[in-house]
Amino acid sequence: MQELITIIVPCYNNESSIQNCISSIQKQSYNNIEIIIVNDGSIDKTSQILKELSMHDRRIKVFYNSNNGVSYSRNFGIMQANGNYVMFVDGDDYIESDMVKSMYNSMNEYQADLVVCKYLTSDDKVDNNGLKGEYFGKNDYLNEILIPTKGIAAFVWNRLYRLDIIKNNAIKFDENIYACEDTLFNYKYLQCIDRIVNCNKYLYHYVINDSSAMFSKRFNDKKLTGYFAFNYIINNVEEKNIINVKIAAAWYFEILLFQAKKYNYEFSVEEKIRIKEMLNVSSIKFLNACIPFKYKLFFPFIKLGRFV
Repeated sequence: MQELITIIVPCYNNESSIQNCISSIQKQSYNNIEIIIVNDGSIDKTSQILKELSMHDRRIKVFYNSNNGVSYSRNFGIMQANGNYVMFVDGDDYIESDMVKSMYNSMNEYQADLVVCKYLTSDDKVDNNGLKGEYFGKNDYLNEILIPTKGIAAFVWNRLYRLDIIKNNAIKFDENIYACEDTLFNYKYLQCIDRIVNCNKYLYHYVINDSSAMFSKRFNDKKLTGYFAFNYIINNVEEKNIINVKIAAAWYFEILLFQAKKYNYEFSVEEKIRIKEMLNVSSIKFLNACIPFKYKLFFPFIKLGRFV
């Protein structure tokens, strides 16, 4: 008998995309799934669509809360989950019909604690024929979630997790962090596991829009809470990995500085202190000495020390 896999879908005002999202989950070639949808206080027609969907598929369970954020919604979904494994899909995205089966097969074949896949940001047709999985060393995986080079990055929606590891180790999304919360969750999960597998297949379609936390070009002051995610990792990571954490943090805040300048955002005193902590003078010298030249092209503020 197939093991039960829980798919958690947090959503907020996704009336234009939620039907396609849930439909892609319903069409999975792996049948034994439960679909937990957490509607985070939507004020559009999302609730009506979800009600209709749940009436025709008993695998769907819909829960409602009052706009507490995606981290709260994911944590709530984890508490409701009954599966042996859990994965996340955002309400404006969609997945390939064999995503669950491919991830589950890799989990079993390699006796893994975590399986990751690649993702696309377009509607391109996928050809995964001939692609085979491979083990991911813990150190290589940490570097990938900090400085992506393999098309995986630090998201949670292109991964299959073991639910017992999450619950037994009380791993949760920090509900006070609204950016890079995925990075922090994955870092904490990494500390509790041994075997990681990259299935090497393109199975997830990430739809970029203005509500996309990482890729939206609009500045939002909630993005500044990414400071707390990086600060936690910097204070807990092994010394040999500290440079990559600092590069990732610098890269992230460099993007924020650029966006803030574009939208004429005025930082508060507290916000300036936090950003300076990440980009202090000693760190700038340290990073300039260590960052490969190809990365320095993306750090004009850091290179010139222009943030004051």
